Amino acid sequence: MDKEYYTVNEISDILNISKQAIYQRIKTDLSKYIVNSDNKVKLLSKEILNEFNKVDKENNKEIEILILKEKLNGKDELINSLKSQLNIFNDILNQQIEEKREINIKLLQLIEQNNELNKNNQILIAQLQNKDKEIQENLKEDVIKLEEKSKGFFKWFK
Repeated sequence: MDKEYYTVNEISDILNISKQAIYQRIKTDLSKYIVNSDNKVKLLSKEILNEFNKVDKENNKEIEILILKEKLNGKDELINSLKSQLNIFNDILNQQIEEKREINIKLLQLIEQNNELNKNNQILIAQLQNKDKEIQENLKEDVIKLEEKSKGFFKWFK
């Protein structure tokens, strides 16, 4: 449908917009496209289609910009939410690290106490072994003395 001139009805059908919208635009910025105008029929040059396409493209760009801004705002909100969650996780992690540090300190203290107890046990074991040797030596001496005394005692009976 490529003609030189169109009626308002034809433009309305082609662009899928109301006749009132076309008449409004003719009163303002599209009057230069009127070729023939009587009381009933207005003929418009085909360049008017280009003008509406420009407006549509500009509107589409504005809509695209609005959509992109909304997406950007949504992503900003998501980023802020994720930052907030990250801060919470960092706080929890720092708390757990501090708890583990305290547990490690307690474990080190227990290990030191255990080492001290082992050292004391080794000292006691050594002391007991020395005592045991002393007792065994004393016992041997006492046995030897008893044997000597018993030799003399049995001589009396012979």
